[in-house]
Amino acid sequence: MSDTLAGTLSLTRFELRRDRVLASVWLFLLFLICYASAAATESLYPTLAERGLAAELINSSPVTVAIYGPILDVNSLGEIAMTKTTVLYAMFVMGLGLVLVRRHTRTEEETGRQELLAATQVGRDAPLVSVLVEATTVMVALAVLVALGDIVGGLPVTGSVLFGASWLGSGLVGIGIAAVAVQLSASTRSCALIGSAVIGVVFLVRAVGDTTVPWLSWLSPLGWNTQLRAWSQPRWWVLLLYPALTAVLLVAAVLLRSHRDLGSGLI
Repeated sequence: MSDTLAGTLSLTRFELRRDRVLASVWLFLLFLICYASAAATESLYPTLAERGLAAELINSSPVTVAIYGPILDVNSLGEIAMTKTTVLYAMFVMGLGLVLVRRHTRTEEETGRQELLAATQVGRDAPLVSVLVEATTVMVALAVLVALGDIVGGLPVTGSVLFGASWLGSGLVGIGIAAVAVQLSASTRSCALIGSAVIGVVFLVRAVGDTTVPWLSWLSPLGWNTQLRAWSQPRWWVLLLYPALTAVLLVAAVLLRSHRDLGSGLI
């Protein structure tokens, strides 16, 4: 391991231990929401006619579509069941990525703890790389849990796995956004504001695309969650968009980091 990455594994283990309660609560709540939605829907809409009617009611309301996204297959039990979670709760998953990355980077710099680490044998890049590994590990665990929750709740296996993958993708993008926000901000609060604002813009672009200008949905990672069509005629290639955007964001974060001093921000 190069000198700049020295101590990465130790920091990753420490961060996982430090976040064990925070991450467990988030993962349990999001798992519970997905399982409950999956388990309750079939009894609420047992026939294709009832599912179609419910889907048409949702699609006929611009406000509802703006919040939750459209239902592309009106006969799909999975799309009906996961209406609220496909986009809206995926935004919360992105927020979880922001919380984890900010906590172990910008907050540590602001309190001076990272400066103390820098005086030891911990490499310069270790704090950022370790939190990226830790946050990604949490997102993978979340994706597995929600996929299992959907399957146990009675939804198709393939759709459940793809749905979990879409949440993993959303989480990775949230991690990338947070990594960039950390470099731009000069405090924990401003980091949260910048990251939250970007996630809000992503949600707004998707909402406009789903209600008025369809091509705009493709410019938003949250729009990809719907366009993936996890529950019917899936577009597997959409899954490649999440890591591609994440890679761009992480490269940008590394470049920005090289232009600032420890504890400072570019803004």
